[in-house]
Amino acid sequence: MCCLISFLLSYILCLDGVHGVIQRDISFTKDTNVVNVYCMEADIMFGTTRGALHCAKLCQSHSTCVSVFYDHTNKECFGAASTIKNHGLYTCEPRTGMVYYKEGCGQFESTYTEFVNYALSISTPIMVLDPTTLDNCKQTCSSISDCRSFNFSAYMSKCRLFSETAVTNPGDFVPMSSVNHYAKNCI
Repeated sequence: MCCLISFLLSYILCLDGVHGVIQRDISFTKDTNVVNVYCMEADIMFGTTRGALHCAKLCQSHSTCVSVFYDHTNKECFGAASTIKNHGLYTCEPRTGMVYYKEGCGQFESTYTEFVNYALSISTPIMVLDPTTLDNCKQTCSSISDCRSFNFSAYMSKCRLFSETAVTNPGDFVPMSSVNHYAKNCI
Protein backbone atom coordinates (compact mmCIF):
# COMPACT_ATOMS: atom_id res chain seq x y z
CA MET A 1 0.00 0.00 0.00
CA CYS A 2 1.03 3.56 -0.41
CA CYS A 3 3.47 4.77 2.15
CA LEU A 4 3.10 8.55 1.95
CA ILE A 5 0.07 10.81 2.15
CA SER A 6 1.43 13.56 -0.11
CA PHE A 7 4.48 14.38 -2.15
CA LEU A 8 5.62 16.73 -4.89
CA LEU A 9 4.45 16.14 -8.43
CA SER A 10 7.94 15.32 -9.60
CA TYR A 11 8.23 12.43 -7.14
CA ILE A 12 6.27 9.20 -6.93
CA LEU A 13 7.03 7.68 -3.53
CA CYS A 14 4.98 4.56 -3.20
CA LEU A 15 5.95 0.93 -2.87
CA ASP A 16 3.02 -0.76 -4.60
CA GLY A 17 3.06 1.24 -7.84
CA VAL A 18 -0.47 2.62 -7.37
CA HIS A 19 0.10 6.18 -6.24
CA GLY A 20 -1.70 7.64 -3.23
CA VAL A 21 -1.36 11.32 -4.08
CA ILE A 22 -0.25 13.26 -7.11
CA GLN A 23 0.39 16.90 -6.20
CA ARG A 24 1.32 20.12 -7.95
CA ASP A 25 -0.46 23.42 -7.29
CA ILE A 26 -3.56 21.32 -6.73
CA SER A 27 -3.16 17.78 -5.53
CA PHE A 28 -4.93 14.70 -6.80
CA THR A 29 -5.68 12.18 -4.09
CA LYS A 30 -6.41 8.52 -4.68
CA ASP A 31 -9.86 7.58 -3.42
CA THR A 32 -9.29 4.12 -1.95
CA ASN A 33 -13.05 3.46 -1.98
CA VAL A 34 -13.17 3.68 -5.79
CA VAL A 35 -10.79 1.03 -7.14
CA ASN A 36 -11.32 -1.39 -10.05
CA VAL A 37 -14.39 0.62 -11.08
CA TYR A 38 -14.94 2.98 -14.03
CA CYS A 39 -17.70 5.57 -13.93
CA MET A 40 -19.21 6.73 -17.22
CA GLU A 41 -19.42 10.40 -16.27
CA ALA A 42 -15.66 10.62 -16.78
CA ASP A 43 -16.30 12.42 -20.05
CA ILE A 44 -12.91 13.94 -20.96
CA MET A 45 -10.90 11.32 -22.84
CA PHE A 46 -7.16 11.93 -22.58
CA GLY A 47 -6.27 8.57 -24.14
CA THR A 48 -3.12 6.58 -23.48
CA THR A 49 -0.68 8.29 -21.13
CA ARG A 50 2.76 7.57 -19.69
CA GLY A 51 1.32 7.03 -16.21
CA ALA A 52 -0.93 8.37 -13.46
CA LEU A 53 1.29 11.43 -13.03
CA HIS A 54 0.93 12.35 -16.71
CA CYS A 55 -2.82 11.73 -16.47
CA ALA A 56 -3.06 14.17 -13.52
CA LYS A 57 -1.01 16.78 -15.43
CA LEU A 58 -3.41 16.53 -18.38
CA CYS A 59 -6.37 17.02 -16.07
CA GLN A 60 -4.73 20.05 -14.43
CA SER A 61 -4.18 21.65 -17.82
CA HIS A 62 -7.85 21.18 -18.79
CA SER A 63 -10.14 24.02 -17.66
CA THR A 64 -13.01 21.85 -16.36
CA CYS A 65 -11.24 18.69 -15.21
CA VAL A 66 -11.29 18.03 -11.43
CA SER A 67 -10.90 14.24 -11.21
CA VAL A 68 -9.52 11.35 -13.24
CA PHE A 69 -9.96 7.64 -13.69
CA TYR A 70 -6.63 6.07 -14.59
CA ASP A 71 -6.37 2.52 -15.91
CA HIS A 72 -3.01 1.20 -14.67
CA THR A 73 -3.35 -1.91 -16.85
CA ASN A 74 -3.94 -0.12 -20.20
CA LYS A 75 -2.47 3.28 -19.20
CA GLU A 76 -5.69 5.05 -20.26
CA CYS A 77 -6.73 8.34 -18.71
CA PHE A 78 -10.29 9.67 -18.41
CA GLY A 79 -11.03 13.06 -16.88
CA ALA A 80 -14.26 14.33 -15.31
CA ALA A 81 -15.66 17.80 -14.67
CA SER A 82 -17.03 16.72 -11.28
CA THR A 83 -16.06 14.43 -8.46
CA ILE A 84 -17.99 11.44 -7.25
CA LYS A 85 -18.55 13.20 -3.92
CA ASN A 86 -20.07 16.40 -5.32
CA HIS A 87 -21.78 14.87 -8.35
CA GLY A 88 -23.87 12.25 -6.60
CA LEU A 89 -24.28 8.74 -7.92
CA TYR A 90 -22.30 7.87 -11.00
CA THR A 91 -23.16 5.06 -13.39
CA CYS A 92 -20.23 2.74 -12.73
CA GLU A 93 -19.02 -0.64 -13.94
CA PRO A 94 -16.25 -2.99 -12.75
CA ARG A 95 -12.92 -2.50 -14.55
CA THR A 96 -9.73 -4.15 -13.30
CA GLY A 97 -6.78 -1.80 -12.92
CA MET A 98 -8.86 1.39 -12.74
CA VAL A 99 -8.04 3.90 -9.99
CA TYR A 100 -9.87 7.14 -9.21
CA TYR A 101 -8.05 10.36 -8.27
CA LYS A 102 -9.80 13.58 -7.25
CA GLU A 103 -8.61 17.10 -6.67
CA GLY A 104 -7.50 17.74 -3.14
CA CYS A 105 -6.10 20.63 -1.22
CA GLY A 106 -2.59 19.35 -0.65
CA GLN A 107 -0.78 21.39 1.99
CA PHE A 108 -3.85 23.64 2.51
CA GLU A 109 -6.17 20.79 3.52
CA SER A 110 -6.60 21.84 7.16
CA THR A 111 -5.52 25.47 7.20
CA TYR A 112 -7.61 28.53 7.98
CA THR A 113 -7.63 32.29 7.43
CA GLU A 114 -8.30 34.27 10.60
CA PHE A 115 -10.55 37.36 10.66
CA VAL A 116 -9.86 39.14 13.96
CA ASN A 117 -12.91 40.67 15.67
CA TYR A 118 -15.29 39.42 12.97
CA ALA A 119 -17.94 36.72 13.19
CA LEU A 120 -20.49 34.94 11.08
CA SER A 121 -23.77 35.67 12.87
CA ILE A 122 -25.91 32.71 11.85
CA SER A 123 -28.31 31.30 14.41
CA THR A 124 -27.98 27.63 13.42
CA PRO A 125 -24.39 26.34 13.51
CA ILE A 126 -23.51 22.75 12.63
CA MET A 127 -22.13 22.30 16.13
CA VAL A 128 -21.20 24.27 19.24
CA LEU A 129 -18.14 23.30 21.28
CA ASP A 130 -18.24 24.71 24.81
CA PRO A 131 -15.76 24.80 26.49
CA THR A 132 -13.00 24.22 23.94
CA THR A 133 -9.70 25.47 22.56
CA LEU A 134 -8.83 26.98 19.20
CA ASP A 135 -6.84 23.87 18.22
CA ASN A 136 -9.75 21.58 19.10
CA CYS A 137 -12.10 23.79 17.09
CA LYS A 138 -9.80 23.60 14.03
CA GLN A 139 -9.44 19.83 14.36
CA THR A 140 -13.19 19.35 14.73
CA CYS A 141 -14.02 21.56 11.73
CA SER A 142 -11.37 19.78 9.64
CA SER A 143 -12.92 16.41 10.48
CA ILE A 144 -16.46 17.43 9.41
CA SER A 145 -16.87 17.57 5.63
CA ASP A 146 -19.70 20.15 5.81
CA CYS A 147 -17.75 22.52 8.07
CA ARG A 148 -16.50 25.49 6.04
CA SER A 149 -15.83 28.05 8.79
CA PHE A 150 -16.15 28.74 12.49
CA ASN A 151 -16.25 31.49 15.11
CA PHE A 152 -14.02 31.16 18.15
CA SER A 153 -14.08 33.20 21.34
CA ALA A 154 -10.98 32.70 23.49
CA TYR A 155 -12.65 34.76 26.22
CA MET A 156 -15.63 32.37 26.40
CA SER A 157 -13.70 29.22 25.26
CA LYS A 158 -16.52 28.66 22.79
CA CYS A 159 -16.61 27.60 19.15
CA ARG A 160 -19.50 27.64 16.63
CA LEU A 161 -18.99 25.63 13.43
CA PHE A 162 -20.76 26.56 10.19
CA SER A 163 -21.39 25.11 6.75
CA GLU A 164 -21.70 28.71 5.53
CA THR A 165 -18.91 31.23 4.92
CA ALA A 166 -18.56 35.01 4.67
CA VAL A 167 -18.69 34.50 0.89
CA THR A 168 -21.97 32.55 0.92
CA ASN A 169 -23.54 34.80 3.58
CA PRO A 170 -21.87 38.24 3.31
CA GLY A 171 -24.74 39.98 5.15
CA ASP A 172 -24.09 37.76 8.17
CA PHE A 173 -20.36 38.58 8.37
CA VAL A 174 -20.16 41.31 11.01
CA PRO A 175 -17.64 42.99 13.32
CA MET A 176 -17.72 41.46 16.80
CA SER A 177 -15.23 42.10 19.59
CA SER A 178 -13.70 39.13 21.42
CA VAL A 179 -14.62 36.76 18.56
CA ASN A 180 -12.49 35.71 15.61
CA HIS A 181 -13.80 34.06 12.47
CA TYR A 182 -11.84 31.29 10.73
CA ALA A 183 -12.49 30.22 7.14
CA LYS A 184 -11.07 27.06 5.54
CA ASN A 185 -8.46 27.90 2.91
CA CYS A 186 -9.59 25.02 0.76
CA ILE A 187 -13.15 23.71 0.60
